[in-house]
Amino acid sequence: MNERVQPETAAELGRLRESVADVDRSLLELLRRRMSLSAEIGRLKNNAGHPIVVPEVNDRVLTRARQH
Repeated sequence: MNERVQPETAAELGRLRESVADVDRSLLELLRRRMSLSAEIGRLKNNAGHPIVVPEVNDRVLTRARQH
């Protein structure tokens, strides 16, 4: 199925794909920041002798994510 796409449709598809790529870049940057913050939290907890993983906190994070 090799249909030709109209030039205006191709241009709109290109714009939409670039918008998706922009969102992807933003998401990846946010995930990088979150991972960095989480690593810092882990270091602080470790230095203070606290457990790194706290199931109640994980549950709150997951519940918050599901609500959004």
